[in-house]
Amino acid sequence: MPFVGIMLNKGVPAQLMAATGMILFFVFSLMLSHSTLTTGISDFFWPLAIRGLGLALLFVPLTTLAIGSLKGHEIGQGTGLNNMMRQLGGSFGIAGLTTLIHIRQAVHRNNLLSYINPYNPLYTERFNSYMQAFQAKGKSFSDATRMALGAINNAVDRQSSLLTYNDAYWVVGVVMLCAIPLVFLAPFKKGQKAITDSH
Repeated sequence: MPFVGIMLNKGVPAQLMAATGMILFFVFSLMLSHSTLTTGISDFFWPLAIRGLGLALLFVPLTTLAIGSLKGHEIGQGTGLNNMMRQLGGSFGIAGLTTLIHIRQAVHRNNLLSYINPYNPLYTERFNSYMQAFQAKGKSFSDATRMALGAINNAVDRQSSLLTYNDAYWVVGVVMLCAIPLVFLAPFKKGQKAITDSH
């Protein structure tokens, strides 16, 4: 963020820096939207590093665009309004994303359950392998059947959750891309200084 402030003070347009931050955030979302059940901690390093850089390029320029032209007592009022809109936007975003996750979770689960039937050879093979494993541990046929069905249900839940969050990352990234043109509605100003308390 200090680097961003220096760049703003040197005359780099806030719109370009904010747009770059949004593009980097889209890259972060795109990378995580391809996660799998084998994705580990090391796979999150570069996406999170890119997100951190993107957010640093985003917040200070946006605040500069919002209140950079205010004078005197207007600065306090503008800062308060900017913070309120940021909080409201975050609340609406979280609510919308929660709704999306709820809906897509049901959609993916229903799609996956359509493959859980005795006519699917992959399901039959997985079910039989679970049955053999539980029976080898001394479980009765009925207990092994119940545990095998439970294991398959857990696998469906994990996979549907993964697909749901992949969808959520993709949607957030697309929304960020769609917001880029809005940044350029603000007029370009030469010599615009970074707001000192914007970070």
